[in-house]
Amino acid sequence: MQEKELSALLNDERFLNYCLGRNAADVSFWESKLQFDPDLADQIEPVRQAVVFLAHESSMREKERAYELLRQKISAANAASLQRRRLYRTIGYSAAIMLLALLSGYYFYLDRGGANTIQPGGNAAMLTLADGRRVQLSDEQEGVVAQGDKMMYSDGTPVAGPGPGIRSTTNTIETPRGGQYHIVLEDGSKIWLNAASKLIYPTHFQHNIRMVELVGEAYFEVAEDRTRPFRIRAGRQEITVLGTAFGVSAYSDEPAIRTTLVSGKVRIDYRKKPDSDRLFRDSVFLQPDQQSILRGDSIVIHPVDAAKVTAWVKGIFSFDNESLESIMQKISRWYDVEVVFAGADKNSRFWGGVSRYESVDEVLRRLQATGDVQFKIEGRRVMATK
Repeated sequence: MQEKELSALLNDERFLNYCLGRNAADVSFWESKLQFDPDLADQIEPVRQAVVFLAHESSMREKERAYELLRQKISAANAASLQRRRLYRTIGYSAAIMLLALLSGYYFYLDRGGANTIQPGGNAAMLTLADGRRVQLSDEQEGVVAQGDKMMYSDGTPVAGPGPGIRSTTNTIETPRGGQYHIVLEDGSKIWLNAASKLIYPTHFQHNIRMVELVGEAYFEVAEDRTRPFRIRAGRQEITVLGTAFGVSAYSDEPAIRTTLVSGKVRIDYRKKPDSDRLFRDSVFLQPDQQSILRGDSIVIHPVDAAKVTAWVKGIFSFDNESLESIMQKISRWYDVEVVFAGADKNSRFWGGVSRYESVDEVLRRLQATGDVQFKIEGRRVMATK
C-alpha cells in the first residue's frame, strides 16, 4: 500500500472507528466490505493492527514521548516481535511515523509567520426586512423561527417585526463569510445556511406554491404539503419538492450548481444558458444519494454519499475524492481567509473528514499530513505550496 493511499485511509473517520471498534455501523460497513474483497482485506489487516497498537501506546498528553518511543521501536526493530517487525515492514517505516502523527494529533510543522491562530466561523447572519431595516442576528442563538410578519429566536426571544403601518412581504437572511444560521419558515420547513449565503423568502406563502430564492449553500428539510409544492430558485435552476431533505450549492463565484438529495424526490428545472429568458425549459429528477451538477450548457447526475456531502450541517468537513481547490474554497468561506495557490496542485485529491470547529491550523495540518501540499499563514492569507 502506497503512502498516499495509507494517508487517505487514515483520514477516513469510518475506517478509524472500525479499527478501534468505536462505532457499530462503521465496523459493520468495513467488515462487509472486506468480506467480499480478500485482497483488500490482506492489505488492510496490518494497517488495522498498526492503528490498534499505536492508539494503545499514544496519548494526547504524551504525544511527544510517544513519537520518540515509536522512533526508537523502529530503530530497534530486530528486537521486536515477529508480528511487529512484519507490521512495520508491511506499511513502511515512514508510513508508520505518519500513522502515529495522525493518531496522536502531532501532524507536521505549519509555517504561521508569527500570526495568531485563526478560529472557525460560527453563528452570524443579517436579517433584512421588507421595510429596509437591517437586524444583526445574535451570535449566541443558533437560529430563528419565522411567524408571519414577526420573527423569534429558537428559544422564543423576539427578534423583529415590520415597522408601524408596514406589512412585510419578503425578507432576506444573509450569512457573512465565516457565518452560518438556521431558519424555520412559516410552513415549518427548516433551512440551514452555510457561510456567505443568502435566502430570500416571503413572510406568507401563497395558497398554491411556496417559493424561496437561494444564493450560496443551504440544506433544506421541507415540510410536506401536497397542495403547495416548495420551490427553490438557485441561479439557472429551480427545484420543486413536496417534502424531502436535500442540499444546494449555488455560489455565484463557482461555475457549477450542485443539488444533492438525501431523501424523497425532487425535480430540477433549468436553463441551459445564463442569458436565456426566465423560463426553465429542461428538467431532470433526482433519487436519494444522487447529485446533479449544472455546468455550462449541460447537467449531469451521479451517485454520491449524500450524508458526506451535507456533513457541514453537522459541523464536519467531509472530503470524498475532493480536489484541493474545492476544499480550499470551503476553508476560505468558513474561516474568512484569502487562499493563494503558490505551486500547490489544485487538482490533488483528498479523502477524510475533520470538525469545522477546529482552528484553521488543525484543518490545514490534516491536509498537510498527506505530503501533497504545504501551507504558510500570513495574517488572514493562506499560501498553498508544494
